[in-house]
Amino acid sequence: MPAAWPLIAMRFSPGVLLVFLSLHCRLIVNGPQSATQEQRDQMLPDRAPVAQEVRIYWNENRIPFIEAHSLNDLAVAQGVVHVHLRGAQLQLLRVVALGRLAKSFGPFAADIDHTIRIFQFGKNARAIASNMPPRTRQYVDHYLEGMNFAISAQNEAGMQWPTLKAAGIENEPWTMEELIAVWRLLATDVNWIRMYQAFTSEERPERAWAKSIEDARMQDAYDGGKRALANLFLSLSRSGSNSLALDGSRTKNGKPIIASDPHVGLTLPSLWFIVGLRAPGVEAVGLTIPGLPAIALGRSRHIAWGGTNMWGLSTALIGLDANDLAHAEKGEETIEIAGWPDRTIEIRNTEWGPVLSDSPLFASETDFAISWVGHSTGDEITTYLKILAASDCDEFRQAFSTWSVSAQNYLCADTAGNIQHILAYRKPNPGAEVEDLIRDKRDAFQSFTLPTELPFRKNPGEGYLSSANDAPTWADVPMGFFFSPGFRIDRMSELLAGQSQMGVEELRKLQLDPCSIAARLGRDALLRRLGEEATDAQAGKAARILAHWDGCYTQGSAGAQFYESVMASMRQELSLPPASGEQWQEVLAQWQKSNLNLGDLMEELASEEMTGWALKTVIQNPLGFLPGIGSAWRIQELAENGGSQTIYKRGFVFEDGAARVTYGADARHISDLSDPDANFFLLFGGEDGYMQSPTTTDQIERWRENRLIQVPLNADSIRSWKLTLLRPLTNASGPP
Repeated sequence: MPAAWPLIAMRFSPGVLLVFLSLHCRLIVNGPQSATQEQRDQMLPDRAPVAQEVRIYWNENRIPFIEAHSLNDLAVAQGVVHVHLRGAQLQLLRVVALGRLAKSFGPFAADIDHTIRIFQFGKNARAIASNMPPRTRQYVDHYLEGMNFAISAQNEAGMQWPTLKAAGIENEPWTMEELIAVWRLLATDVNWIRMYQAFTSEERPERAWAKSIEDARMQDAYDGGKRALANLFLSLSRSGSNSLALDGSRTKNGKPIIASDPHVGLTLPSLWFIVGLRAPGVEAVGLTIPGLPAIALGRSRHIAWGGTNMWGLSTALIGLDANDLAHAEKGEETIEIAGWPDRTIEIRNTEWGPVLSDSPLFASETDFAISWVGHSTGDEITTYLKILAASDCDEFRQAFSTWSVSAQNYLCADTAGNIQHILAYRKPNPGAEVEDLIRDKRDAFQSFTLPTELPFRKNPGEGYLSSANDAPTWADVPMGFFFSPGFRIDRMSELLAGQSQMGVEELRKLQLDPCSIAARLGRDALLRRLGEEATDAQAGKAARILAHWDGCYTQGSAGAQFYESVMASMRQELSLPPASGEQWQEVLAQWQKSNLNLGDLMEELASEEMTGWALKTVIQNPLGFLPGIGSAWRIQELAENGGSQTIYKRGFVFEDGAARVTYGADARHISDLSDPDANFFLLFGGEDGYMQSPTTTDQIERWRENRLIQVPLNADSIRSWKLTLLRPLTNASGPP
């Protein structure tokens, strides 16, 4: 969810201030509401439009395992369960995907709505639906039927989601087109962040884009009030993640193990939730997303899989001339704005895509359209259904023949002992071969290379495969410009080198590793610069603090606090935007060009009392990001280890003496293929999206202590869980 929907930093005219206060009054009246677990359980329907009885088992954390006699009934039950657990989150996702934020949050969100309407996440939704194979279409239709039945049941019972009530959003039924729009929203091209940064830079967009390509590294800093749209992309996309697959030669049990932890925006509830599925041809446990009737990463009887965002380029901005605009299709839309006059906007479409330069958030002297692979008719649901039926990693790879967006690295391990790295990327041609921010029409996408046609890695000699958003240089195919540095990959290799064989416990500890190779290198470079610029007296205490620091971002570390303070002070002196000290190359390069003295700065900082590293993650609902009254939706702050380039990801910027977390790891998964029941998961929050029930935050303490939750695959292993039944709406004895 976006970290700053209302752009409060904008001009505070009396009228805008009045709207802001009136919206906040609504939030004061409608805050989070408590519900007992018994009350929440009673909100689940006991009937549904299923052909036969469906059994749903719930563990103490309210993780559901759904058992159905048919695939269609399984889809219906998923729709019911998704709405029961995450109904408010689903409605909020739809509001974002359709560009209806201003209806709830007033004029502050109108420009964002305008931009989202231009993006048209639902573009070609009808064609996408009609192109689905009959089996997939039937499956999705039944999922929608389950969703809408559960929504109707909630409304008839008078149930109100606290989040929806506070935001003034209705709990409404869904259409197929709206569901597909949300799928596309969740598959946004992470490169949009970089494109947006280029257009909001103080430099000319083309120069800012070229500089970004030169830097070729991820940053978490955005410019003041302009960061809202970038935060939206960052929070909703699978923008980071680690994934590691070990073959049997590297494990204690002699069978592959896979471990993954996705990185997204940190909100409550999490973007993910844990689920088990069983029906004819389907038997799996894993992590899914509200609105997705499948498992995005997890484990079936034969395979286990995880993934990371690839940052593969799936978008081109195409320059337009007057003739192009004259022939554009034009349509009007109305943006409803709470407490403010509605805004009528014009949406223009060309053969290259929507005219994005019409957005008030993209300042450009050139008219341009956005051409996005997500506007094509790919079919990810068919891919996910094939994954559930795959018997080995080769079949897993072939499942991606229909994949469109977003670009992902997928790792697979199978019970036969194989491990594979698959590039789930529908590569446009020409794609990253062209480096212009705004392309000539001659460089528009001409064709696509399917994921099944791209290189893949299988059973490497070192016995493991890893991915952490790093560039897939082994594939020798131009795929993008912005990949994470290989620091997390290198750190995994360091830890693996220290232990020849690993099990679940060792991988559990690996996922918590807070040590940064990037910071270690920055520390060494800083010490070298200190030796060149400072006197012995100036360097003494500072050098001792840095030299004794191991580059690990652990709570209370004086070295981490001092290193980040030094880098932040250098950035301030150089008028650079706040960022993590792990991004030290630019700082030292700029410092070398300046006349500033490092010794004076370090001496002053070394004389200050070091309180130690104190990274904190705020646990909050998306409404908690609102200034002032948003505090009612903030649950607590969690003191944590980790940094921007550590395996345990906590992306942060450092300013005013404190680290501000922007996104990071919010789910964990480990599966040992030697045992169908050896599957372990954890969420940064809890399963239930109702604010607030006992299982809204019950995994927070487990997260702090890294106590993973076992979710078995074998049917007999879940029989001790609490059982609820979904019965058909009618039966032999008549209507209910």
